[in-house]
Amino acid sequence: MDLLKTFFAAVQYDIVIDTEARFQLLFYSVFLLLGVRVEAESRTCDGRIDAVIREGDCIYIFEFKMNQNAEAALAQIREKAYYQKYQHAGKRIVLIGANFDAASRQISEWKIEKA
Repeated sequence: MDLLKTFFAAVQYDIVIDTEARFQLLFYSVFLLLGVRVEAESRTCDGRIDAVIREGDCIYIFEFKMNQNAEAALAQIREKAYYQKYQHAGKRIVLIGANFDAASRQISEWKIEKA
């Protein structure tokens, strides 16, 4: 996450990235350019997961919030059971809630837990 914070810090202030979707696009673009298998807006029976990364023996499920908190993002993952889609993949599932702060244009907080 520190690498992502460095990336966001390099984005010029006059480039408008004041919505959750724009932060999500930047997040997706970084991982895509790094050659990581990343999906954005992965659909489930109860909503859309903001981002899913499959790397090694893990599946990382990301939910993003803007001007809220990481716990709210994790709560949405749990409430909507986004992890169920991947439970039989034979991989560890890691849930990550992240909050973007519009004023600082940074990831202000993230929390990680295992499914």
